[in-house]
Amino acid sequence: MPHPAAPLHAGRSIDNAAGAHGGYEDGGGARSRTAHEERRRRGGEALHSIRVKILAMATALLLLFAAATGLSTLEMKWVVDELQAITDQHIPLSARAETSTC
Repeated sequence: MPHPAAPLHAGRSIDNAAGAHGGYEDGGGARSRTAHEERRRRGGEALHSIRVKILAMATALLLLFAAATGLSTLEMKWVVDELQAITDQHIPLSARAETSTC
C-alpha cells in the first residue's frame, strides 16, 4: 500500500510507476499490454518521430526555397546580360541612323 501522501502518476502509485509490482497496478507483470498502454509507453518515440517529420519538412522547404532563389538569380543575370547586349547594339545603331538621315 503506498503512502497516503504519495502522489499518483497516471492512476498508479509512485511505487507502481517505478515498476515495484511488475509495472501494472494489480501486480500482474506477465499480462500483455493494451494498445493504450503501449501508446503511452512509446509516447517519447512518437514525439521524436513528429519532430523528425517537422524537421524533414522544414529542410525540404529550405532546399526548395534555395533552389528557387538560385534559379531566380541566374535568370536575373541572363536578363541583365541580354539588356547589356541590346544596349551595346542599340546605341551604335541609333547613332548610325541619325547620321544617315541628316
